[in-house]
Amino acid sequence: MEVRTREEAWEAVNKMFPTDYQQDTASSERAGYPVYRSTADGVNAWISDLNCRLEVNIQDEKTKKIASTNIYIVNKEADEIESLQKQIEEMKTAMKSLVAEYHLLKTDNEFLQDQRKKDIQEGSRLYKEIDALVHDNDRLKKENEEKDNQIIRLKAKLYELLVTD
Repeated sequence: MEVRTREEAWEAVNKMFPTDYQQDTASSERAGYPVYRSTADGVNAWISDLNCRLEVNIQDEKTKKIASTNIYIVNKEADEIESLQKQIEEMKTAMKSLVAEYHLLKTDNEFLQDQRKKDIQEGSRLYKEIDALVHDNDRLKKENEEKDNQIIRLKAKLYELLVTD
C-alpha cells in the first residue's frame, strides 16, 4: 500500500489495526525505531515505524500466523515540509518567549536604574543633612567653649571681688 504522507499512513494503520496501541519502549530501544504494540490482552499485533514506511503486523487468531502489511510513504517532501513547519512554529514560540523574557529583563533593568537614581539622590540628601549636623555640632562646640571661657572669666572676676573686699 502506498500513501503520500505520514498522516495518511497512520490513518491507514488505524483502519486496519484491530485494537488501540501504544509505544513499546523496550521493543523500540532494541529495534532502534519506534514500535507500537496492541494494548489488548492476548492480541499479538504491532506496528514498526520505519520512517519511510509503517509495517503493520497482526497475528491471525486461528492460524497464529503473522500477516504483515507495509504502508509506504512515497511523498517524503510533504513530511519534510510538515516537519519544517512544526520546527518553525516551535522556534516562533521560543522566540516569543525570549522576547517576553527580554522585555521583563529590560523592565527590571529600567526599574533598577530608576531605583539606583533614587538611592543616589537619597544618599546625597542624607550626606547634606549629615554635613549640616556636623557643622551645627562644630558651631555648638565653639559656642560652648566660648560660654565656658566666659564662665571662667566671670568666676575669676567674682573671686577678685570677693577677695579684694
